[in-house]
Amino acid sequence: MKESPRTARSKQPYVIQMVTKMAKEYGPGAKLPTAQKLAKQLGVTLTTLDRSLGKLESKGVIHRRQGSGIYVCENSFSKNIGMVFGRNIFQMGSSTFYLLLLQHCELRASMEQEQFSFYLSPPQSPTNTSAHFINNDLADSIKRGKLDGLLICEVEEYEVEDWLINQDIPIVALSSGNNSIPRVGIDTRNLIHSSMQALAAQGCKTVGLLGILARDYTIFEKAAKKYQLEIVDECVIHPEDEKAPPVHIHEELGLDWMHKCLERCGGAQGLPDGLLITDDILARGACLCLKEYKIRPGKDLQIASHANKGSLILEYWQDDLILAEVDPAAIVSSMFKMLKAQIAGTPLKQKAVRIKPYMRLPETSSPPS
Repeated sequence: MKESPRTARSKQPYVIQMVTKMAKEYGPGAKLPTAQKLAKQLGVTLTTLDRSLGKLESKGVIHRRQGSGIYVCENSFSKNIGMVFGRNIFQMGSSTFYLLLLQHCELRASMEQEQFSFYLSPPQSPTNTSAHFINNDLADSIKRGKLDGLLICEVEEYEVEDWLINQDIPIVALSSGNNSIPRVGIDTRNLIHSSMQALAAQGCKTVGLLGILARDYTIFEKAAKKYQLEIVDECVIHPEDEKAPPVHIHEELGLDWMHKCLERCGGAQGLPDGLLITDDILARGACLCLKEYKIRPGKDLQIASHANKGSLILEYWQDDLILAEVDPAAIVSSMFKMLKAQIAGTPLKQKAVRIKPYMRLPETSSPPS
């Protein structure tokens, strides 16, 4: 049986569809019928079949072994998930939160037999619609359709996120600035209110704030009023603009801000009873400063801080602090669940999920005198 090149090309989509269906039915690692049997069953020439199998092989659906046969690839129908960061999360000073997030993503993908890829993208603004500012491997994977979905965990510039959103691929972002896409984040309001409630329960009457975002103060102010805590303005410091300071200087900021609080308050005696810190690395810097002044968290000053479950950032002080602990595994679970629904074409019940912290009270604390 002979076929013209045009006829052969027209039959390839059908052959690819039918062999793919067969591969799904046989399952990963299974051996398919011989080429002769497949060609006869599908009513095509061996040449047409060979070209179709070549395309399926390049997509990772099947692989052919010389002298053995045609086999379904072990990971042929597992989902390929990409995870994007806008900068190097392995550099000194970076939050362990991102490393914990990566660890849980790898574990989750392994448990679900999904293929997981990790990409670091240059944090520079695009000058046009090309993908030169994106990790080359990521841009190539998106262009070739190798990724079924994308998790945007951190990008430094919204233009990068916008470019990714426009690539027609299911996406879930971590605390995205773009409200049009599904996103998962920390319930900051709950974190602040729960921390302030815990400070009040420890006997605090006055309170200060080291907030990593400008909007932290608005929530802090409302919580202080709710729990009848007087704000000590000299011990309230947060960025003036909405964008958070770079993560790699958070500890340095914590040291500097705590020094400023002590200067403004005239020393330890002028500090408030309690202090809320909305970032764990910021809290580490503040605690290092207090150590210099021999001020004891949990005894001389009650401190409530954000923390990440599994992180050792605050290990030295963890028994003395009120910790609003966020579990990165819960964030990862929500992100994968939302992404999986999008890939399957299932409508999302909600486009924004906020993970609430678990409150851990200090083991060695006493209400301030």
